[in-house]
Amino acid sequence: MNDGHFRLRAALLRTGVAAIVVSSLYYAPDARTTAFRRSTALTLDTLGNLHAALDKLSTPNAGEHDVLPQAVLLMLWMLREHDVSRYRYSEGISGSPLLLQRLVEGAWPRRPDPDSRFRLSWWTESSEAGACQLLDSLPLAEPYTGVRLDHCP
Repeated sequence: MNDGHFRLRAALLRTGVAAIVVSSLYYAPDARTTAFRRSTALTLDTLGNLHAALDKLSTPNAGEHDVLPQAVLLMLWMLREHDVSRYRYSEGISGSPLLLQRLVEGAWPRRPDPDSRFRLSWWTESSEAGACQLLDSLPLAEPYTGVRLDHCP
């Protein structure tokens, strides 16, 4: 290990210890023991798997499958597969603020642009009066049935 790894490990240890102390101050006396045990276990687990944690930090898109909804993962896959740098989304997608926020976060540095020719939508939505050409579509469990990427001239 190089000097950078040792510094990072020391910083993680200090952060973990600080988190344990601070969290124990905010819990009632009977919950302090439980909070201390949980915090300690989490800190030791992170330090014990430092190599895996560092790998995850340096890998693009790492952890997406752990936190993003399936619909967003499929949309991100389509944007990446078709090398789309700017996209727009349908009213149906904008009607779900949580999904929309996760899409914008996950797609970064790709940006939403209302003037883009690439449009993400649910299968059940129309493709703007037939003016758009379907580029890709992927199935999804209910309630949306699937997502699609259209090219609209």
